[in-house]
Amino acid sequence: MTAQQFYEYKRRRGCTDNITQNDNPDYSLPFYQEIFSLMESYIDYMTPIQADELIDESYNEDQNIHS
Repeated sequence: MTAQQFYEYKRRRGCTDNITQNDNPDYSLPFYQEIFSLMESYIDYMTPIQADELIDESYNEDQNIHS
């Protein structure tokens, strides 16, 4: 499922009403493209390997350790 398909799925269930209540959204608009891009980036960000690396980086920063 793409970010756009997921958004459409949630929109039809009323989960995006606070974002927009447009019944006929034009997903080619920059507004939507930015939302989809952000959603896809979040998915990439939260992959297990990257999440582990981020935890390690945060820990090192907290300990003032720079690798």
